[in-house]
Amino acid sequence: MIFNKDAKIMENGDDLNPGFVQQGNWCENGYPGGNQSHFFLEDPNDTYRLWLFHVSASESANYPLPTYLRTSKIDLRLNNGLGKVIEKNTKIVIDSLIAYGELAATRHSNTIDWWIISPTGRSDSLYRTFLLTTTGLKGPFEQRIGKSIDQLNSGGGAFKFNSQGTKLARYGYNQGVFLYDFDRETGKLSNFVELDTSRYEALGGAEFSASGKYLYVSTRYELFQYDMEASDIRRSIIRIDSLDGFQSNVSGQTVTFGSLQLGPDCRIYVVPTTSVDYFGVIHYPENSGRTCDFRQHSLKLPFPNQLTRIYYPQYRTGSLQLCDSTIRAANTSGVIDYQTYLNTLSVFPNPSSDQIDISLLGSLYFDSKIHIIDQNGRLVREELLFAGSTQKNINIENLQLGLYTIKLSDKTGIIGLQRFVKI
Repeated sequence: MIFNKDAKIMENGDDLNPGFVQQGNWCENGYPGGNQSHFFLEDPNDTYRLWLFHVSASESANYPLPTYLRTSKIDLRLNNGLGKVIEKNTKIVIDSLIAYGELAATRHSNTIDWWIISPTGRSDSLYRTFLLTTTGLKGPFEQRIGKSIDQLNSGGGAFKFNSQGTKLARYGYNQGVFLYDFDRETGKLSNFVELDTSRYEALGGAEFSASGKYLYVSTRYELFQYDMEASDIRRSIIRIDSLDGFQSNVSGQTVTFGSLQLGPDCRIYVVPTTSVDYFGVIHYPENSGRTCDFRQHSLKLPFPNQLTRIYYPQYRTGSLQLCDSTIRAANTSGVIDYQTYLNTLSVFPNPSSDQIDISLLGSLYFDSKIHIIDQNGRLVREELLFAGSTQKNINIENLQLGLYTIKLSDKTGIIGLQRFVKI
């Protein structure tokens, strides 16, 4: 089903993925899709029209084997802005060996059109690519490259572009991690690389940091980091952490690792495979090793979730700011008032080429830290402020040109945010 902004079923938004699975009792807790089995893209020719790409099972089989890649279309102008599904369940691929999910999308080099890639479980490593343009959907275009992943294992992995749209990482449950280069002009994959496969024996995920420098790979039990700029990517692997055994008080289940998703705040969120009310968070994905500051079960959710299929294509590819590190989730009780934070400190001069003075609205109650974060979410400077401080002078001559965020925090959490420009 497709819901509108009022959390009600959109007109004509029911009966997606028709057939035995949808009509039977499989769907009591949601349609049994794999990771990345659906996503929305904006029509390149109409910002009020959305395309939904979705994988569905055979219409007649007694087991939900994926068989179709479908599209549905939504017009958000209709019903006073509540939208209407104007076309649904159009089959664009019929293949009994299509992957359970692992659909991926990135911007064309013209930053208007969209490439969509659909993997398969075929032994010849077939990939199908579509191009969504201002004149409609083109394709499929077929390419065979790399090493195949078994169809039955394709639902528990990941197929992720970096934010630049130039690299793809495919994580296969029980099969390993594959890397590809991607040409946003031609839509072609190239330079296949197979990383170490011995470690990856459970449901998990993969995600790039915003800059593309680091690739994170997660199983249910361990989290790893690869340096994409290393001369030997295979040997750059670092184990960031392993499961600590923490259990949810609500469900009694262990908070595992699982799929990974880069957020609009430059953090990477770790979504457990169990029914729990927590996510893990990689706070500084641009930092090497454990300085990335991964914290297990650190984001408390209002309700438990299980195998949540979180996937958002990088909608900002081609733009100057791929994510915004000032965005914060406060807690389950509400949303941070960022304007209050912005009023707690000021920066002068701004822009500046050499020095900045940070002035606080009042004096600090506790010892605090100033973090300076670049526009890719990378921590580039840390300064200590003692209790009672009201200002701080910082030399920024060694910083690269660009936009930076200042985060002021103490043991109670974030107490101030501000931005400045280094010129």
